[in-house]
Amino acid sequence: SKEASYDELLFTVVDQINNAKLFGATDVSMDVSFAELNLQAGKRSMEVSDFESAWQYVVFGISYLPEAKWGPSTYELALGLHEAGALACFVNVDTKNLQLSLGEIFENAARFEDKIKAYYILAQNLASLNRANESMATVRFVLNELGEDIPEEVSPDDVEAAMMSTQQLLDGYSKEDIVGVPRLKDEKKQWAVKLMEFSLACAFMLSPRLLPILANRIINILVKDGACKESAFGFSAHSLCLIIIRRDIEAGYSCSKMAIALLESFDAPGSLHRIKTTLQNFVTFLVEPIQSTANVLLESYEGLRATGDNEYACLALNMYVSQSIMLGCSLPVIEIECEEFALRSLRLHQLQYCRNMSSTHNMILALTGNEEAKNPFNLLRDHGISTEDDLLQESLSSGRSGLSLHIYFSRLFAAFWLKKYTEAAEFAAQYRKLGRFSMRFIDIYHALYEGLTAFHLARCSTDKAIKTEWMGVGENSVDRFKVWQEHSTWNFENKLFLLEAECHRCTGEDDVADSKYLAAIESAQRHRFLHEEGLAAELYASFLAERGESDSSKTHLLRATACYEKWGASAVVNLLKSPE
Repeated sequence: SKEASYDELLFTVVDQINNAKLFGATDVSMDVSFAELNLQAGKRSMEVSDFESAWQYVVFGISYLPEAKWGPSTYELALGLHEAGALACFVNVDTKNLQLSLGEIFENAARFEDKIKAYYILAQNLASLNRANESMATVRFVLNELGEDIPEEVSPDDVEAAMMSTQQLLDGYSKEDIVGVPRLKDEKKQWAVKLMEFSLACAFMLSPRLLPILANRIINILVKDGACKESAFGFSAHSLCLIIIRRDIEAGYSCSKMAIALLESFDAPGSLHRIKTTLQNFVTFLVEPIQSTANVLLESYEGLRATGDNEYACLALNMYVSQSIMLGCSLPVIEIECEEFALRSLRLHQLQYCRNMSSTHNMILALTGNEEAKNPFNLLRDHGISTEDDLLQESLSSGRSGLSLHIYFSRLFAAFWLKKYTEAAEFAAQYRKLGRFSMRFIDIYHALYEGLTAFHLARCSTDKAIKTEWMGVGENSVDRFKVWQEHSTWNFENKLFLLEAECHRCTGEDDVADSKYLAAIESAQRHRFLHEEGLAAELYASFLAERGESDSSKTHLLRATACYEKWGASAVVNLLKSPE
């Protein structure tokens, strides 16, 4: 194609010029032109995800500039080269040269507007280093300069007012209307939207009440001034608020489709992968089959890496692994993926996701029976982490609630499957005590395994008050899954049937329990949740054994064992095969 031919010619010419410079054979009078060509080559390299080459072109480009490079004649060129250099260094995790590039801009840029991109890259770098508070403070400072004052304290009344305002702004707008909104021309407002979009993730971690405020500000600019690609994230944030705050899954899902449609109207594949990654964790799986959403996450990883978005790429990997586990995919395969993905995250300096992946890996090793063979925390030894206990203490002391929740859930999941129900209940309670219920993917499965654990403990309890307490916990899970099942029979029907079976078993309604167990087995098989088919068969076998139906019980226990063997959960299989 013409574009490919131009790229080949550009890189060939610039490489030859730069080689000539190394031997002092370039025409000094052409230096500014050579600097401009290097900037073009650097930008084009970043467009094809070659950030290492981009940095080299930037270095050469700067070397062609005059000593007074920030003077009027080469000001814009110097600014462009240092901005490109900062971005390349951020993606390459070249901290030293990133600081130098940003320092040049902050010291020499003549206008505040010329520093905004540098502040944006600084905020991104701080977030990648787990310095979310500093990142958020940087964004707040810039937004304030742009006339968007973001409050540090948000009350419940502020949240409700923002939700109502957004609803009024969107009243009467269809998906087609949103896609047809004129493009935003005001450069300052474009940056305001871009910075607010970036801050959504930090806000969710640090101050969730800010989420509806930011969504409202972004959508307000869209309605009044026009849309840019980052405007779509205002809709994705609003969709989360509708689900988390209003518990309105239908409206939230509809709003998420608006977000994707708006972004698809721009040529922005990186942003599209980013928004899909977020929505897969909070919205899409509540309606669409998880089997389809997990594949989207893996595709998003590849797309995000291609655009240099290492943070969201590693987030996509973490979510892909979580959804694969809950799908009942082969644990030995996921074990290999965990090890590989943790190492990838570490190499990309995404330590937070390496931590998460190591905890997930540890959980899988417990289920496959390989705990003694590997220590997934060896990757983190240079960061003072040797065990999961070390990781948990670090996360609790540093306020990383997301990581703490992840560890407690991993422990709940492993303890439940290994029939350590008292431990499972403790981990479920710690999870609930630490975190707010936000309808994340992990929250849904916490509700499932806490509910099943509670019914088991209620059934085993001889104390009436304790049994009543456990029944209340289990029935709460039943109520939640009744709501979720209305929106996705595929994902949640079998889980609801199993919870109901356990509930009726506890109350002595054996005939109803019997039919619910059979329905749970059939639904799990039909919707391709292999491990949950096995679990329903195992619990039904236990129920039948209590009723003295030993032959039927053995048949279903064999079915459960076959499912677990296919799942690759050797430790779970060994428990079923070992004598009582």
